[in-house]
Amino acid sequence: RVVTAQLLEGKVPSLKPFLALAFPVSPALYKGIAEAHARDEARKAGLLLVSPSPLPHPSRLLPDNRLRLAYLSTDLGDHPVGHQAWFWAHDTAQFDLHLLALSSNDGSVWWQRTAAMVPEGNFHELGKIGLQTSTATVAQQVNSLGVHILITLNGWTAGNQVDLLALRPAPLQVEYMGSHDTLGASFVDSFVSDRIATPPEMGEFFTESLLLVPNSFFINEYRESRKHVAPLADALHLGDYSAFARADEAR
Repeated sequence: RVVTAQLLEGKVPSLKPFLALAFPVSPALYKGIAEAHARDEARKAGLLLVSPSPLPHPSRLLPDNRLRLAYLSTDLGDHPVGHQAWFWAHDTAQFDLHLLALSSNDGSVWWQRTAAMVPEGNFHELGKIGLQTSTATVAQQVNSLGVHILITLNGWTAGNQVDLLALRPAPLQVEYMGSHDTLGASFVDSFVSDRIATPPEMGEFFTESLLLVPNSFFINEYRESRKHVAPLADALHLGDYSAFARADEAR
C-alpha cells in the first residue's frame, strides 16, 4: 500500500526494484517501481558534466566488418557471474569482445580466468564507481571505445549502472543476467531471456523488447571447467546459487 501510494503521488518508491523481487508484488507494480527508479537515475545522470553531450555513437561496423560488443559488470571476479563466465564462446569473426570491470582485481583465479577469455587489451579494469572512478568518467570511457552493443550484467543488483546507461554510451543497450527483470528504463533497448523464465505474454510488463533464446538464457561453461568431475549416469543435476530471499512458494 505504501509503495502504491508513493507511485500515485509521483514519488520514487522507498522499495528498491531488486528488493521488491523478495516480496509478492504483481508484475505491473514491479514495473511501476522499476520505471520510477529508472527515471530518478536518469534525472541524476542529467546533472552530470559529460562532454560531448549527447555522447556520439559509431555509425558503421569496424573496418573488419565486426561489431564491438562489451559486457559491463561489477562481478567479473569471485562471484557467480565470474564463476560461470562464458565469454570465450563468442564468435570472434563477428564480434570484437570487450569486458568492462567496474571493480578492481580481487586476486581470485576467477578474475584471472575471465580476463584471459578476451584478447589482450580488451579487458578493462575501470574501478568501482563512487570510490575509484565516476559515472561520467566510465560513460566517456565506454563511449570512447566505440561500442556498438553494451550489455549490463547487473540489472538492479548491487553496483548497478542504471545512471550510467541513462547517458547512452552505446547505441544499443541490453540487460542480461543480473536481477533478471525489467529495468523499467527507456534507455535500455532489449532484455535477454527464454520462454520459460520470461513467457512472451509477460512482455507487457517489460519496457525492453524481449530477446528470447531457444533454450535456457542461463548459459555457462561448467562442461569445460568441470571436466575433472566424473559424470553421474542417469542422474538429474540440480543447482541453486541464489539467496534464500529469491525463493518463495510461487517459484
